[in-house]
Amino acid sequence: KRSFGPTEQTFWLWFGGIWLGVGFPFLCIGVGAGVQTWSRHDRLDRDGHTTAGMVLTKTISSSDDSGPEHSLTYRFTTPDGRTLKDEAEVDPDTWDRLTERGPVQVTYLPRNPGVHRVEGEGRDYVLALIFSALGSLLTLLGGFVFLRGWSILRRTPIPRREEVGP
Repeated sequence: KRSFGPTEQTFWLWFGGIWLGVGFPFLCIGVGAGVQTWSRHDRLDRDGHTTAGMVLTKTISSSDDSGPEHSLTYRFTTPDGRTLKDEAEVDPDTWDRLTERGPVQVTYLPRNPGVHRVEGEGRDYVLALIFSALGSLLTLLGGFVFLRGWSILRRTPIPRREEVGP
């Protein structure tokens, strides 16, 4: 009878299975984050209403990897009188054009004003791409090693009881 515990014969099966088990959730998270970001921007493009908001603060923070990040804090009021405050990273041209205490265009969903974006805000797919790429790599590698281990295990002859040592 074959053993599916971590033995010499099943090492590659277990090794590949672990990488497959780690990679697949990363892939799902990356794809899910990408779909969620795309869906949010698609709904705002299709159903969003625009209103004038106010820039409260502008900041530039230095990042070693991707250069400076141009951020602003803003607020806007919905037609039902709710005031929402948020911050966003915007492109450098928009950041240069806007002034503190000046107007900024905000697009929001009328039924859910918590879903909104400010003009010049990028569509940030970086996190989704990183998770998807890492998850794809680990899933493919883990799947290949797992299937290879399974193939090796299937070709390994089953020892007879009398051949088994003490």
